[in-house]
Order: sequence, then C-alpha cells, then structure tokens
Amino acid sequence: IIEYADVGHVSDRDAGDLDKDAMLEDYKRSTIEQNKRRLAKGVSELFVDSWSEPPRYDAAQRHLVWGLNAHAKDGPVINFFTRILGRGGFISVNLIDDPGALEASKAETAPLRNAIRFKPGFKYEDFRDGDKSSGMGLKALILGGGVIAAKKVGVLAGLLVVFKKVFVFIGLGIAGLFRWFKKKKPPAETPEPPPSDPTPTT
Repeated sequence: IIEYADVGHVSDRDAGDLDKDAMLEDYKRSTIEQNKRRLAKGVSELFVDSWSEPPRYDAAQRHLVWGLNAHAKDGPVINFFTRILGRGGFISVNLIDDPGALEASKAETAPLRNAIRFKPGFKYEDFRDGDKSSGMGLKALILGGGVIAAKKVGVLAGLLVVFKKVFVFIGLGIAGLFRWFKKKKPPAETPEPPPSDPTPTT
C-alpha cells in the first residue's frame, strides 16, 4: 500500500532517541485502548507482541523503517512499514503478507521502496522556514503517524486493522503481483507526491 500524506514537514531531530523498548510498551498500551473501540465496532481484538524489525532511520535516504509482530484471535499478524520523508509530508509504504512469506516479499519489493523519491524542490532538505510543519518527529510518526493513512479508508484502529482488511486482496501473493506489474508495464517514473508544497526559492 503506497500513499502520500500531506501533513507537513516531519522533524528527524529525534533520530538518536528512538528507544525501541519504550516505544514497544507505548504501542502495546495504545493497542489495548484501541481494542475497546474495535470491540464496540464488532472487530476482534489485536495485540502487539514484539518488533519484527526495530525502528531504524536512514538519514541519507530519509527512510524510517519498522515492523511489528502481533496476534489476533485467528492467528499471528506481521507487517513492515517504511516512511519516506519529504519537504511537506511523507510517502507511506506498507508491506502486508503472510508471516511466513514476509521476508521474501521484503527482498522482492526492496528495489521499489528504494526507487521512490521526491522531485527536486520537494525533497526533505528543500524545507524552508515558513513551510508547513506536521508537529511530529520520528517517534510520533512511528507510534501514531500511520493512523493518517488508515483514516482515509475508515479504519478506526489504525494500520494494525489493515492487516486483516487487506489480506484477501493480496491472497495471490505480493511477490507475484510485482512480477506481473513488471511484465505488463515498462519501467515507470518514480511515484511522486502531488505538488502541495511551496515551490523552492531561488
């Protein structure tokens, strides 16, 4: 799932303060609170167990990556999140697959994730004083920023709910989907966000 979130500039000043243990406990507490809403909506509870991949930030590429292991009543759930930061927001890339196939899917889709970038003028380093700010740092993006994308499809409990909602769609396997896409279309330009940010000053 690839979406652009036009939320404003996300600060990476807290990149050295991503306490994975503390954030995991925050995730668990937040999910317990969200379960009350899930039950009220007739959706089964979901519990975060551990990181499938602890949060890490690639400052050169402006990529923020993390993954979570969770479980629901009918079995384990795993996910892999990538956030690509730009001047006025971020590109959200969420990989969802069967737990046993996720590692292979990560390798299969790595070229796609690495190819996504912003045009000049919209890159993270093009930020200027006066540009819109999201009010978020990396920690906030990990713990709550994903809800932005989820709200677009009406998912109350954030991206953790998306696992079960979207699994049927990817039943054929995400790796096969990307192979089909590459066969059907020639190499395309890198996905770009809509030009919602101010044009760069000269």
